[in-house]
Amino acid sequence: MNKQKQKMGRNNLTTTEILFPEKYAKLFLVFYIVLIPYIVGHLFLFTYISKFNFDVYTAICAENNSVLTWCMGYEGFALFFFLIVLIISITNVVGRVKK
Repeated sequence: MNKQKQKMGRNNLTTTEILFPEKYAKLFLVFYIVLIPYIVGHLFLFTYISKFNFDVYTAICAENNSVLTWCMGYEGFALFFFLIVLIISITNVVGRVKK
């Protein structure tokens, strides 16, 4: 085993190994690229559009295209990461100004 993976007789997993296990890296990549935005899109439809009303949600999903749901989830996910980057940038600038 690699010295980096094994310290003091135990395995230490890195973040990359947790997010992408060796044998299942492609499967997890598909999961991250396809399924997560699709799930976020359905959460957006259920929470924001249908206001937690299951009857409205099922009516929307009956007429809705899966690609459209994925696109909404992808945009929501991208907005989330954009806001995180923006917040980190602002805190970095404020930290530099205070010094």
